[in-house]
Amino acid sequence: TFRQEYEASFEGRAGRVYYAYDAKRHVDAMIEVDLNLPIAVCCDFNVDPCVWELAQTDGRSVRVFDEIVLRDTNTYEMCKEFLRRYGRHRAGFVVHGDAAGAARSTAGKSDYAIMMEMGFKDQRVKRSNPAVRDRVNAVNSMLRNAREDVRLTHHPRCAQLRKDFEKVEWTSGGVDIEKARPELTHATDALGYFVAAEFSLTTTKRDPAKRFYK
Repeated sequence: TFRQEYEASFEGRAGRVYYAYDAKRHVDAMIEVDLNLPIAVCCDFNVDPCVWELAQTDGRSVRVFDEIVLRDTNTYEMCKEFLRRYGRHRAGFVVHGDAAGAARSTAGKSDYAIMMEMGFKDQRVKRSNPAVRDRVNAVNSMLRNAREDVRLTHHPRCAQLRKDFEKVEWTSGGVDIEKARPELTHATDALGYFVAAEFSLTTTKRDPAKRFYK
């Protein structure tokens, strides 16, 4: 109530999922692409909109420098748009995302198989998604931990990500993320898969030798 009434923060009855987010601390217009670090392509495969967050990490912090948001689209078009913008990035790029993309079919192939054909060969996607709470906790911990360290920031151009951070809520029972608004959750879901994989609060590790797509 205090945040809503006195700090002009968006607060729902069920509570914000990303409570650690504060635009004053987490939006950084000075973020630039580091030519020496690979780009993490963080994927969610919703169709309308389809949202990919583009981030880099030095192993301690995460900087989200851009996002790709296309309406009524497909995996081919998202890949083409990324390659148009950053296809020549000298440190390359790696893919993180929704494990369900290994089973979905576009033109008879999974989303990750399509990405492989388009040149996205370094795919670091787990065989199953982390529990929602684990993913959310990992993101909130990067936004602000118990020591008040901020280790996740984003550029102002990442408008969809900011909107998610400020408006995504829990369901009334607090057991899952509210999905009633189709324009929300895709950006934070996409980024969350990456954060949960690289900065997990659990000890489970992926097996890079296993191929998971069809």
